[in-house]
Amino acid sequence: MMFVVYGKKGTSNGKKSKANLNILYPMSVVQITADINPVKQYNYVKSVSLSYIPRSLLSDTKKMCISLFIAEAFSKVVKHQMEDEELYKFLLGSIKELDSADSVENIPELFIERLSVVLGYGGEIIDELKDLSSYELINMF
Repeated sequence: MMFVVYGKKGTSNGKKSKANLNILYPMSVVQITADINPVKQYNYVKSVSLSYIPRSLLSDTKKMCISLFIAEAFSKVVKHQMEDEELYKFLLGSIKELDSADSVENIPELFIERLSVVLGYGGEIIDELKDLSSYELINMF
């Protein structure tokens, strides 16, 4: 699904936009209000507001690179557009964990391992972890 977001100055007809583009940086968690029309290729965003600000990702180059890896890996693996609260909680927990981590060693590997478990892959580890929620999985590793 593709969205058109008008900038801070507004549209070509002079109206002010409610979308503030300054909050759209990698891994910022935003709440979007949009007009979604399944017939149209592009949908328009009415408003954007921040839900969570990952503070250290902007100042730490290693964390920023890892956040871009997580965003890319997540976008390649998850293709459905249905609501999935467990997957959302998993991704939000991963962002918060990266933001608060003192050491970023092995975070990309742990993210892929946890994501595979949440999505139902992982072989023998699935039998041991199948009864845990994705939130418990985040805090387990």
